[in-house]
Amino acid sequence: MAKNDKEIDILNDVINLLIQEDLTTDERSILQLAKQRLERHLYFPRIISDLEQSFTPLAMQQKLSKSLSPLYLKITSQEFKNKYQGFGYGLGMNFGGGGGNF
Repeated sequence: MAKNDKEIDILNDVINLLIQEDLTTDERSILQLAKQRLERHLYFPRIISDLEQSFTPLAMQQKLSKSLSPLYLKITSQEFKNKYQGFGYGLGMNFGGGGGNF
């Protein structure tokens, strides 16, 4: 899957999640912002990093909505990071402030 295909895949995941009824208001807001940023083709690794930083505390407290778990597992997997975020991800986090804009 090409990088652009992965962005489309994540956007589709986000859109499908937004129709789920079990999301909290905060989760829905985070996903809506991610959807807007993905549609505007902003820096993909930053969007993913911000999603991860927003959802990790909920996941650690086991408060993540059930329907959101597959997306969270996808974006936090090492395979995903290695394949679709690559070298630029580390530079962006070092020089870009580390994310957390959601």
